[in-house]
Amino acid sequence: MIRTNRNRPLCAKSAAALKLALLLCALCASGTIPAQNLSGTITNSQGEPLENSHILARATTENHPIKFVVADRYGRYKVVLQPKTNYSITVNHIGFEAQIFAYKGDDPVLTHDFVLLPKERLLEEITIHFDFQPIVLKRDTITYDVRAFADGTERKLKDQLSKLPGIEVTDDGQVQVNGKTVTHFSVEGNVFFGGGTKLGVENIPADAVAQVELIDHFTAVAQLREVSGSEQLAMNIKLRENKKNFAFGNAKGSFGLDRFYEAHTALFYYASKRHWSTIANSNNAGLQVLDMADILRFESPRRLYLRNTPQQQLVDLHAHRLPNTTAMENKNHLISTDFRFDLHPKWEVKGWLLYHKNGLSTQVDQALSQLQSTAITTESRSTYAHSQQQLSSGKLSAQYRQKSQTTLDYNLQFALTSDSKKTAIFSQADTEAKHLQATTTADQFALSQLFEFHHNFHKKHLATLVVSHVYTEEVPKQNWFSNRPYLDSHIPWTPADAYELKERKKRLQNAIHLSAKYYWIAAPKHHVYTSIGHQTNPTKLYIDDEYLNGETWTGYKDFGNRLHHRLNQSFIGIEHKFLHRKFTATVGLFMQHYQLENRYSTTAHTLSKKALEPEVKLAYQFHDSESLILDYGLKNTYAKAENYADQWRINAFNSLSKGQAQLHPQQQQQADLRYRKFNPYTGFSLFAWARFKRIDKPIRNRVQLLRSEQYVEAINSNIPENQWSLAAFGKAPLRGSIEMSLSASLDFSRYTQVINDHEIPTRSESQQIGLGVKTLLKKMPTLEIRYNKSFHQRIAKFDKKTQGDLWTLKLQSRFLKNGLFKADYRCQKTAIESDKTRVDTLDIRLELNGKPSPWTIGLQGNNLLNSGAINRVRISDFTVDQSTTAVLPRILLLSIQYHL
Repeated sequence: MIRTNRNRPLCAKSAAALKLALLLCALCASGTIPAQNLSGTITNSQGEPLENSHILARATTENHPIKFVVADRYGRYKVVLQPKTNYSITVNHIGFEAQIFAYKGDDPVLTHDFVLLPKERLLEEITIHFDFQPIVLKRDTITYDVRAFADGTERKLKDQLSKLPGIEVTDDGQVQVNGKTVTHFSVEGNVFFGGGTKLGVENIPADAVAQVELIDHFTAVAQLREVSGSEQLAMNIKLRENKKNFAFGNAKGSFGLDRFYEAHTALFYYASKRHWSTIANSNNAGLQVLDMADILRFESPRRLYLRNTPQQQLVDLHAHRLPNTTAMENKNHLISTDFRFDLHPKWEVKGWLLYHKNGLSTQVDQALSQLQSTAITTESRSTYAHSQQQLSSGKLSAQYRQKSQTTLDYNLQFALTSDSKKTAIFSQADTEAKHLQATTTADQFALSQLFEFHHNFHKKHLATLVVSHVYTEEVPKQNWFSNRPYLDSHIPWTPADAYELKERKKRLQNAIHLSAKYYWIAAPKHHVYTSIGHQTNPTKLYIDDEYLNGETWTGYKDFGNRLHHRLNQSFIGIEHKFLHRKFTATVGLFMQHYQLENRYSTTAHTLSKKALEPEVKLAYQFHDSESLILDYGLKNTYAKAENYADQWRINAFNSLSKGQAQLHPQQQQQADLRYRKFNPYTGFSLFAWARFKRIDKPIRNRVQLLRSEQYVEAINSNIPENQWSLAAFGKAPLRGSIEMSLSASLDFSRYTQVINDHEIPTRSESQQIGLGVKTLLKKMPTLEIRYNKSFHQRIAKFDKKTQGDLWTLKLQSRFLKNGLFKADYRCQKTAIESDKTRVDTLDIRLELNGKPSPWTIGLQGNNLLNSGAINRVRISDFTVDQSTTAVLPRILLLSIQYHL
């Protein structure tokens, strides 16, 4: 069994510690150095507020950074000024004459209102000149000259951005502008190492940056900007003329007790016409090997212009983004490289290669309860597993751009994986004990191609053609061994000393998708879009199952599958987009034709269906920083090929499953309502989201539970499913020194289960509420405290309820000028009925850099409280799983790092 840490003094005293932390926050708020606030309103001569007016304050008597704020929907502004300092305050709004107000620091005023007069000649842009620092405001683009806000102490772009008004850089490298997250990052108009912000803001030298551009409503295909309706925000960095080429990176070695280690290196070279990078990592401490910026570079291109195509990746790289310490052993070895270069001013080529090897050993103890129709059965299970995974993947892409008329994109990606796993299972159900072993090997090859053509025939006529091809081949092999019979209700075992099963599977899929769309801007307020497309998705599935009968491998009549599955989809549709002031409505209607064909060894089944599928999107822009969007869609979805395999196949030592030859599609209606608000005057931001989903003729599982074994069959249910979800998150600063945040979510599901031939109406509900506080003082430690309370109820034949409490405390502090200390404490409690569990963890990081020296010495501590395991509770349709998972022990790593 897994050792757990029962001595948790830190968690037992968590309430007192958090009270102390809250007291420190209050002291931070009361101990701030008083600053001078100037506030007021900006209106036109009729007294109407001028939203998004720009206020720029420049100190005239001291060398203080420029202050820049934006007026809210009521024309209100508030700017925080240094005491005893004179300022020249300029107010601008497109179409109005600028006004300048001389603020006297020795005789300060608290309020000042501006009344702007219209210009005789309207302009589409504003240029604010203060000697050397222009700010240019043009439609959806704001351009800053960083010299206007810098003081010469900045080393990286992150330091510069933190001084630009309205811009915040988070700890994980995300950039937020007035509450909106930057989703696309480029340098000199070229995507910078994948388009994520983290790599750029933390590594681009500050002395290389000339200007920062913020582009709202961004789309990567310039021709489609007017018709895309994009809500993305992009940041583009313009470099100084003599700083167009630069290199950066780091090399780090970490060593600790018990032979824990990490070796990491990352090198990057950037030039205007090419860039190149390489990353290598090797560690046995379950540490992160890829960050989000790496994943953005290595993922498959997103199929944005293909209708009803899920954004599937050939490989799931997100599994490597976060540390994985829920293991007894975790070894990672990764190396990757990527490049970009311009063959011609119109041609760009990009590519990358990646290899990753992982060795993982895990131990999980489970207390399982099977919620049958009339009784509850229990099982205790311990699982020990060791796996080896290897991944080789690469991508090559080419892009052609002809001014603003034509764009051609071609992307080719491959992935080759090889996995092996050995598992030992000890199961005790009632009075029966089983010892099982399983071995699994799986090889997979995948190839993806994507071609996109975008052309602007005329400023009112545009077209897009997209062709996608995805080929996958999977060959998994599994063997199970046991000292006692298993799955014996379907397998006619003969008495023996050992009982063995094996399954050999081969899955071939070849999906092709063709889509064309024509955009006609009939009038400024009316757009008409016409679409046509076809998708074919043939899949070949071969499954052989055999059991050992004496010394002979024997097949069984109800096992084994030979299936040729093909789903063809053709559609034609028309959409009308209506734009009127702040309101936009897009209404579409698509005629969809589905043709399903399933061929077996001796029979064949076909199913055709024609359907009208409407799509509606309504958006109302109250103001630039407040919007409401409603999306509604109806679509028919088909199951995967495995759900049409009508013979039994093996899922695990205690589970079999099969499908149906004539499984019908399910019809899904979904409505999403999203609300976003940001107030630049108060700093308050709010995001709220609601969803309703209804599924008619849902595809569900009919389950037969026999002791601890499960026999699952896919069926169409005549009883619809309904799901409701609500979520909201808001935050606001208090007195400029503390930020408060509040989150809440509600989820409700209503559906019917079929267990042991009984239809059981089921309700699944969950609720969550969270409260957080964070200090914002730049010259004092940053302290963040958050509490989350969650509830979950499953109400059926047998009701089950769980609840959880999660306290998190994060501390970040600078010391000795170039020192950094970070601490992350978590205390998690879970309760299911009378059973309660509690886990606490503490991680720290200490860094000392002798700037301007490139060397950094660090100390990293993971699981300092030495928690032996993590406890979890999961409730599925018919199982309650209370698990205890072994985690890596306390790890201390001393590191030396060199920055290029």
